[in-house]
Amino acid sequence: MSEVLDTTPRADGFRMPAEWEPHIGCWMMWPERSDNWRGGAKPAQHAFAAGAAAIAQGRPGAGCPSPAPVGSGPARPAPKRNEPSLDLDALAGPTRPNNNRGRPATGQQGSGTASRATGPQLAALAGQVNPHWNLNCDLPGMDAMTIRVTVRLTSDGQIVGSPRLEQPRNDATWRAASDAMLRALRAAAPFNVPAGFQAQDVPFRFETARKCGNR
Repeated sequence: MSEVLDTTPRADGFRMPAEWEPHIGCWMMWPERSDNWRGGAKPAQHAFAAGAAAIAQGRPGAGCPSPAPVGSGPARPAPKRNEPSLDLDALAGPTRPNNNRGRPATGQQGSGTASRATGPQLAALAGQVNPHWNLNCDLPGMDAMTIRVTVRLTSDGQIVGSPRLEQPRNDATWRAASDAMLRALRAAAPFNVPAGFQAQDVPFRFETARKCGNR
């Protein structure tokens, strides 16, 4: 029988633990649906099995496959259909004359170079990220981390693509600091860029010692 609760999960004693907190086990949903996973889910199953083997070295794990319907047999492949080919050249029409008159075509780079952000400008951009960078400074070694990340910014301060972490590490403390940094970058966008700013890769360097020292 269903019941409407007037409390919150927190009030009932539930919470979402952080990924670095100690835990006694790990549940994994087994990939098996061929309509969701390529190759009949076989490549994903190999990857999940390798992940489960790695997890099992430190803690117990369990998989959750979907129950097979009663009386169900193997899925039959869909019949092949003869699709008409698409003539892209015919759709494009005749070639149009190029009126760029020496200017680089779309997608090509001209002979000029975009001016790079200066040191004070980089510091100003980093200053827009720091208020959003929330660290768990109680983690061992958190106050001695250096996070380097390169971000592609447009001329109006938008982030293009995914920020690139430099020299990534596998320890939990570094991952926690870098994940918090990536969230802070997204929260800071769009950046307040200086006048005349052109699209470019912007290198950032963040020191956890400064952040944790200012608590």
